[in-house]
This record gives sequence, C-alpha cells and structure tokens, in this order.
Amino acid sequence: MRRERLERAWGPHTRRCLTSRPAVGTFRGLVLVLHGAGATSAWMFQETDLEDWAGEHGLMLAFPEATRQQMDKPPHVLDNTPCWEDGGLRRHPKPREGADDLVWLDALIAELNPAGALPTVVAGFSNGASMALRLAAEGRSPLAGVLAIGGFPRAALAGPARAIPTVFVHGEADPIVPPAGGWVKTPWQPEGYAIAPMSEVVTAWSRAMGAEVEREGHGQPFIRRRHFYQSVASAKPLTRWLCVAGLGHHWPGGKGQWESPSMGPRLDGVLDTRTLLLELLDNGQVC
Repeated sequence: MRRERLERAWGPHTRRCLTSRPAVGTFRGLVLVLHGAGATSAWMFQETDLEDWAGEHGLMLAFPEATRQQMDKPPHVLDNTPCWEDGGLRRHPKPREGADDLVWLDALIAELNPAGALPTVVAGFSNGASMALRLAAEGRSPLAGVLAIGGFPRAALAGPARAIPTVFVHGEADPIVPPAGGWVKTPWQPEGYAIAPMSEVVTAWSRAMGAEVEREGHGQPFIRRRHFYQSVASAKPLTRWLCVAGLGHHWPGGKGQWESPSMGPRLDGVLDTRTLLLELLDNGQVC
C-alpha cells in the first residue's frame, strides 16, 4: 500500500487527509473513515487497523481530519479538540469557524473518486459517525453506504433523505451514546445533556429514507438486530441497526488506544466491521 498525506487550502484553513491505496492494479472501491472528537486522522488510521485488509481487497482508504479551535497549535483530546461540523448544538467541543466540512468532504471525495467511478462508503465513529450521516443526508457525493459507529444524526433532516444503505452500530454499555438514551456526560461536557433513544433515532432516519417495513433480525445472541426495508418485497435492508452487548464507546475490533472508564468497555472479536464495509461496497446502491 502507498501512503500519502494530502494538504489542501480550503477557505481560511489547510485541510489534511491521510490516504492509503494499492500500489498497483485497479481499485475496487473507496472507504472514507471519519475520526471521533478529540482524535486525528493518524490516530484513526492506527485504531481501525484497516490497511492490510484494504490492500487484500484492492480498496483505497482515506482518513480526513477535522478542524480544531486553535489551528496553529497541535491537537489535544481535551484542550484543542478536533471536531466535525456535524450539525449538533453541543457547547463544546466545536470545529473551527469556517470549517465548511460538508462541502469540503464532498470536494475530497470528488478528488479521490473522479466521476464517482468507484463505489464509496463513508464510515465514522462518534462525532465522525454523525458527520458521515450528515454527509449522506445533505451532501452531493454518490455513496454506496454509510457505517455509523457510536454516533447518530445530530443535524435535523430538512426533508426526505437519499435512500443510502446505512448500518448503525451501538454498544449496549456505551456511556456516551447509550442505546436507551437519557442524560449523558462527556469529557467535554461534564454537566451533561439529554439524547433520545437510539431506537427512535434509527427509525426516524430509516423512515426519512423511505423505509416502510421494520423487522427484528437474527444472528449472534450478543448482537440485537433491527432491519428496515423499503417494501415487503425488498430483498436487502435499507438500514440495519446492530446493538452489541458489552461494548462501550469504541470502534469494534480497534486497537484500544484510548482506555478510559468514561468510554466503557472494549470488546475484541465480537463484530467484524470489515465485513460490514465490504457488504456496503458490494451491495449498496450508489445514490
């Protein structure tokens, strides 16, 4: 795999993206991975450990980086927090003014995937998951699917969304985005704020994309599944919600670079996010 760090002037800021692509051959697809608040593109590259897998399957990886309040100073998880412009009304952390993340990510995808020739999946964790969902709802890029881990759509849907296959993954032991909703506290907002139950959030997202049928799925006993279809005759679910027993606020199968009681427990070998990405790349309908 060949790595490259892209730097592009965008508005008042220099935006960065770490890419890894097969050195030879034809690319099978593009996977864009958005880090969570407090992380960086390099951190997410290491945490997800996708490079060897991507090389085996002929995939291009892209890890963009969000802005932070003090762009002239190094990022710091708490004091200079990289954060995506996901449409949330949180008090802190916040992206740098003028980030224009939605338009920038569209431009980045267009640069990496000219004319939309490759199926493109956007995956995100936490704040990055919320940004990936906003990109699906409001962006212009042709997408084959979205994988949203430990996050939910924070921006209000202005109208019917594109029918883009979406997989939500939440940990039942996640203290930051608990599936049952309620009052949550984060390292950035220790006073806390309320979030809705994820069952309601995922249902609303699915209905906005045109799903009419909801079914309980089957699979491993430690993963609760809910599938949403566009019609009774639909062969493939438009939205899948996977709720994983024992998982905290972590990328499933990640390296666990940030161990903190505030994030809840990690799990190894329970859920293969790579399989989910391949299913979206192979089965998603580009919209």
